[in-house]
Amino acid sequence: MNKQNNTFTEYLKPSRLCNFDEVPEIKEVALKLTTNCEDFKQQANCIFNFVKVLPFRYDNWDVKASETLLRGWGMCSGKANLLVAMLRAIGIPSKYIVLRCRGELELYRLMIKRNDRLARICPALPEVGNHVNVEVYSGKWHVYEVARDPALEQGLIQSGISIEFQPLPDNNGSARYVFANFDAWASKRQESAYINNNRQKILDLMNQELDRIRL
Repeated sequence: MNKQNNTFTEYLKPSRLCNFDEVPEIKEVALKLTTNCEDFKQQANCIFNFVKVLPFRYDNWDVKASETLLRGWGMCSGKANLLVAMLRAIGIPSKYIVLRCRGELELYRLMIKRNDRLARICPALPEVGNHVNVEVYSGKWHVYEVARDPALEQGLIQSGISIEFQPLPDNNGSARYVFANFDAWASKRQESAYINNNRQKILDLMNQELDRIRL
């Protein structure tokens, strides 16, 4: 473990959002989940499974790992941040992967079709969106797609909506951005959030529709 720690120092550090150094419960939960694991990969999988099943809900982009753990739900950025924090807390290198992707227009259309209140107050979604997932090192780097919980994924499939995020390259041909610390990106992304007016009301209505899809 010491050799791995020395090699991947930047992927083991805490930050303002990845705050496992400030909140001991993050490490305590990670250790409890991995008590019977034999290696890094088993540890990573156990923690991933714990975070994966937490319900996906629309939220702010700059949510601390401790807050996601306390609430027991989160958006892609919040759940990814919690996964990174728990892994780093027990010495497993991990990093944030931000994807530039097509907006979730099919899901948006389904939600406003089902909810007149949402249709009246929600602005049109942009064609381009962002999605956050995680890469974890356990001998080599592995991608962990943690955002949507299994019940939501199943509901989306049954509704005829793809659960795959479609990469959309920028002018430089890149659709994938890697961060050891994503605090600055998350704060900037929150400042540019497309929903400003009636934000909390709109998010609540959208999350109600996600619950309907799960059912």
